[in-house]
Amino acid sequence: LVLITPKYLLPYLEFTKTNKKVFKAAYMQPYVFKTQDITNYLYKNVFEPILIRFNVPEIERKYKILFYLNGMGAIIMEWIKNDCVESVEQIANIIINCFNLKDF
Repeated sequence: LVLITPKYLLPYLEFTKTNKKVFKAAYMQPYVFKTQDITNYLYKNVFEPILIRFNVPEIERKYKILFYLNGMGAIIMEWIKNDCVESVEQIANIIINCFNLKDF
């Protein structure tokens, strides 16, 4: 089960870089942007069906998705705080390597 791939990650990072001010504002004021509502919607309608399809035990599903979302979110927010100096490809590689744990 691989949820993080360049095919999906690169366009998302390009969009994030283009709209970094909005993402920064959403991070700073999550209640205004209802980010938790969006996360819950994505979990129920996108991530949970994928995890079910790959027979991930129910008790593990929420934890695994939280790990992915919060880990990736932390990397992206740090990138945005640094004004997206690194390239989209560099950030994608960092994220992919973190989730594949190749460097550990």
